[in-house]
Amino acid sequence: MTHQAVTINQRIYNLACEPSKAQHLQRCADYTNQKLNQLGQTSKATSEVALMAMTLLTLADEIIELKTKLTKLEETQNLEDSKNIEYSIPLEMLHRLEKISDEINLK
Repeated sequence: MTHQAVTINQRIYNLACEPSKAQHLQRCADYTNQKLNQLGQTSKATSEVALMAMTLLTLADEIIELKTKLTKLEETQNLEDSKNIEYSIPLEMLHRLEKISDEINLK
């Protein structure tokens, strides 16, 4: 276990993670900052806490939407056995998002 420094909303957080996950953690922080910046420009949030809450809700909405799409895809096709690369790549991404969502829910 190592510590990775990430900056979110101009604050540095030292987070524990597996060395192999450090780059992924940084990408997550970068994406979070992207969403924070987008919402900061368009929202009427009056405090940092309100902006962070709006960002969390936006990210949760994205995860739920992707999980819903994954469920619909799995219901209509058994993509595990499919050799169609067009669907296999998005399905892999959706599975990873579902895993991340489950990990967040456990914390």
